[in-house]
This record gives sequence, C-alpha cells and structure tokens, in this order.
Amino acid sequence: MAKILCIEDEAPLRRIIAAELRDAGYTTIEAENGQEGLRAIQEHRPDLVLCDINMPGMGGMETLTRLRAGSSDFAETPVIFLTALSDRKDMIASRQLGVDDYLTKPVDMDLLLATVTGRLERFERINQKHAAACERVEATLRHLTTHDELTGLINRTHLMALVETAIAAAGDQDGPALMLIEIDRFKTMAATLGRPDAESLLKLAVRQLIHDLHPRTVVGRVGDERFACLFPNGTTIAATEAAAEAMRHRMAEPHKIGERRIFTTVTVGIVAYPEHGASADELFNHAEASLHEATGQGGNSWRTYSADLAVRTMKRLTIEDALRTALENHELELHFQPKVTMRGHRIVGMEALLRWTSATMGPVSPMVFIPVAEESGLILAIGEYALREACRRTKQWQDDGLPADLQVAVNVSVEQFQQPNFVKMVQRVIDETKLSPRSLVLEITESGLAEDERDLIATLNALCDLGLTLSIDDFGTGYSSLSYLGRLPAHELKIDQSFVRGLPDTAGSRTIVEAVIAIASSLNLKLVAEGVETHDQLEFLRERRVPVAQGYLFSRPLAAREFEAFVRRRMSLDGV
Repeated sequence: MAKILCIEDEAPLRRIIAAELRDAGYTTIEAENGQEGLRAIQEHRPDLVLCDINMPGMGGMETLTRLRAGSSDFAETPVIFLTALSDRKDMIASRQLGVDDYLTKPVDMDLLLATVTGRLERFERINQKHAAACERVEATLRHLTTHDELTGLINRTHLMALVETAIAAAGDQDGPALMLIEIDRFKTMAATLGRPDAESLLKLAVRQLIHDLHPRTVVGRVGDERFACLFPNGTTIAATEAAAEAMRHRMAEPHKIGERRIFTTVTVGIVAYPEHGASADELFNHAEASLHEATGQGGNSWRTYSADLAVRTMKRLTIEDALRTALENHELELHFQPKVTMRGHRIVGMEALLRWTSATMGPVSPMVFIPVAEESGLILAIGEYALREACRRTKQWQDDGLPADLQVAVNVSVEQFQQPNFVKMVQRVIDETKLSPRSLVLEITESGLAEDERDLIATLNALCDLGLTLSIDDFGTGYSSLSYLGRLPAHELKIDQSFVRGLPDTAGSRTIVEAVIAIASSLNLKLVAEGVETHDQLEFLRERRVPVAQGYLFSRPLAAREFEAFVRRRMSLDGV
C-alpha cells in the first residue's frame, strides 16, 4: 500500500490520523514539524503528505515551498494541508504554492480517508499517463535511431549489428554475403530535380532495389545514395553476383517523376564471409573498396572483392605509420569551434577539434585519421595530447583576459574512456595545466555508454567528483533507454547534427529533436545543438528554448590565434 507522511505538531491528533490510515491499509510516517518532515521525505519517499499549516519552527507553507522547489523526485508529490477554518488567507496562499487539497480541523476521518484515496488514485493515473507518454517517446526515438526516416529501411548502425550477428551464427561455415550499392550520379540528379522530386526518386529506386530479392535479405540505407543488402548465411558469391546483375538491369528501367522519365544506374561492391573479411567492419570496408573500383571503371557495374584490391588497404597502413610520428613532429593541432547562446550570441565555450597536416601527405581529414587512430590504439596518446592542449590553451586565454567562465569541450573516445587509469589521467592534466575543472567539458558519445553499467557509472561519478562537466555527444544516434540515461550522472546532452540538418522541414528530424529536448528537460540536463548552419534551424531551436548552439552559422572551427581574435572581437562589440 501507499506510504503517507503526517506532519502535525499536535501529537494526539497526529497519532489518531496515523492510526486511521493504518487501519485503512496505508503505511504511515510521522513528523512533528517541517524540518522533521523534509528529512522524512528524503528518507522514506512517501506517496502523499498530510501537513499542518501552523506549526512551531518550520510551518506548512515553508515546507511546501521547499518541497516544490526541491528535487524533481518530490516536486509532484501530492500534499494535503490541515487547517483551521480561520486560515482562509493561508488556504489561498497554499493554492498558489501548489497544494493539492486541504482539510479543515477538526478533521472528519471519513472525509480524510476519501480525500487521501482520491488524491492517490489521481496521482497514479497521472503517473501512468506520463509513463505511457515516455514509452511512446522512447519507442519513437528507438525507431528513428535504427531506421532511415525517408525510406523506412534500417540504417547503417543497425545493419552492421545484424552483420555481426550473422557472422557469429555462421562460425566456421559459409556466412552472409553483403552488397554495397550506390546510385550513380544521384547528387547531380538531386541538384537538378530539387529536394522533393529527389526524395521521390530515391523512394522509387528503393522499390526497384528490393524487388525480387531473397525474402530473408535485409536491405538498409547506409548513406545519401548508398544502400546495402545483407544476404542470409550460406549465400554463395555466384548467387550474390547474379542478384547484383539482376538489380543492375532492374534499375535501368525509367522512373516517372511528374512529367519526366528519369533513368538511373547502380554500382555494386560484393563481399562474403569468411572469404573477404572476419568482421562487419572488414566486410564493409572491402565492399566499399570493390564499389570504388567499379565506380572508377565508369559505374553501372558490379565488382567482387579480390586480392588485388587489398593493395588499396596499404594506404590505411601508410596513414597509421605517419600518424605514429605526427605527435613528436608537432603535426597535430587543435582548432576551436565556438559555442554561443541562442539569445545574444554570447560565446560561452568552444569545442576542441583535432587537425592533422602530415609532412608527407598534407592535410588529412579527421574522418580518415581518427578511425585509424582508434583501431591502432594511437588514440590514447593523441587523446591525452588533445585534452592537455585544450586545457593549457583555455587557461592561457583566461589569464590573458578572455571570459573566466569560458568552457572548453574535449571529445573522449570509447578506447580512452575504457582505460582503467583514465580518471587519474584527467586529474593529472587538470593539475598540471591549473585549469579550473569547471572550465572543462568531456564529451562522450552515446555509443560509448554501451558498456557494463556499474563500471560506467563508477567512472562517470569519479569524473563528476573532479568538478568537470559531462556531456553526452551525438545524442539520439545510439540505443540508450530513457531510464538508463536517468541513472547516468551527466550534465548535458548534445543534439546530433544529423538531426539538426533536417530542421525545420523534415518531420522525422523535428520529432526526434523535440523528443531529445523533452528528455533533457525531464532529466534536468543542459542542451547544446551542434551543426547549426541556417537561420531557419536557429529559429526552430530558439523557439524551443535550446540555450546553446554551435555550427558554421556562427563560425567554422578556427586555429587557436584565429579563435582568440574572434572572441576578442565579440567582446569589443559587446562592450566587454
């Protein structure tokens, strides 16, 4: 049964009420004043509070004020005041503070029991509606993070997980085959057709892609104009090649868009387990190599991975070798992208982003070298450099007159986060650079949270104890449940740029962004939107009270000197 807390300074009345409630099947807790009542609330977490208005020390009004302004766990707990008939002003004031009901003294016990029962039933209905709403939001979020909004196909993340599952099921036997498919010249056609017609073309193309495929074949969208077909275990390479050839012929049939007939072709890369790879990543990389080979020969064809294509993987090894000397040769540097408030556009922080100019290869994209660093283990040394340099720069800027509340955000890879000495390393960097922990934000991707919960929360708590801010990056792209997120000691969510990019026109993007905003509000987390590039996106987010944003609308990532000059110009304009 429900737990009822009775806060009443008149001991005889308190005992009578408690006895009546126990006889009715409720569990009771007693307190003789507001201070005791608030402690009892924290300790026993009652389902409803009965509280006298006039008591020595802390009275009912102050107790209610603190309860409503306190932890969100108790802000909605039903409160019924006990009051004398002469306390009408108090009754009016209590309504303004959010009291749920009141009973006059002397207390009619039948009325008290009826009021308590009614309030608890109403509170339970509200909780059930809230839980149902959360479940719907979670289901929507889960679907949108595993499926492509436009086509309804599964996305790359989900497909890769299915490939790994198929590999595990195959063991030493013939496993799955994989086709990576690209619609040739789609970007050019999309630019000519315009967005609505381009999306219509893509949907029609998907119908042709999946037509006549094996019923157990899984199709996913893995890029703007890229798709993948996962064939069931035991599918031969010959059968996959035959399916690719049939698909190529089907795609040659024209699509009707309005009054126009549009002709499309596809290029396909083919791999199979275990001949062409031992993991989903390896199979996908080799399928991509095959696709690139076929594209280089004019497209509208298919190519199965072979040993000669393996030569191209040597480029990856070349990058790894060059990356090993990049730190000692001072080839790595940080650029900084400002974070600004939605209202006033005040710079409140920046994200530190790695850049690499190789002595032998020139500028290398982070999209190229970061995965290599993570796979090779070099990310540990590179990540520590990035953290140390970001802290050092920020401390120097603060000492040189930039805002003292400037916060620098540093990305943390999964590999770093899983190191047993990670927290000690962060502490050491903070101590050595003398940066206030309040000025440091660690951004951890949502996928990085998918590990043993107990160890994860212990690490996050240890980082919180240092006094820094924890931010969940790329939120909405992983599989975190709302209840799981609620148990994490995080301070901030970052709305992933892939969802911001679709604002405000794309319904799915609007839905998922509004869901993330609701989640952040319910968990009392700060929000940052990344990838803001247009005024329409800015206005959409501003209307929904997202407080902070970053993106090319405000500034591209800047080298350290450029960033400092950028901030100082803003300060002079603001009269600082």
